[in-house]
Amino acid sequence: MATRALVHAGACGYTAAVHAVRLENGNLELSIHSPCAMLQAMNPDLRNLPWRKGLLDTFFTSAVYISADRHVRHVDCPVPCALIKAAEVELGIAAAVDAGITFQRKNQDSSTGS
Repeated sequence: MATRALVHAGACGYTAAVHAVRLENGNLELSIHSPCAMLQAMNPDLRNLPWRKGLLDTFFTSAVYISADRHVRHVDCPVPCALIKAAEVELGIAAAVDAGITFQRKNQDSSTGS
């Protein structure tokens, strides 16, 4: 089986497709298909990942975030999070439910402070 998610990254204008595949050995292979060279550079780091340790633990120990730290200059990029969510869906430990960020901006009146 395989899990695919589409990510509309935002201000950069790129869309990325992330894939998670559970391998026969039980590990995961994650991949990113995007015109962004920084994201593409993560792909070699995401092959044959042992997910029980070092993938879903913490930001500092996750292979995804370690790779993102090495290759991606934009800390606000949503693709690493999408990789983790796709991994969880592929492993059957999370539901395939859409996630998103929606901005709601309103004018602030300087006299009221709201």
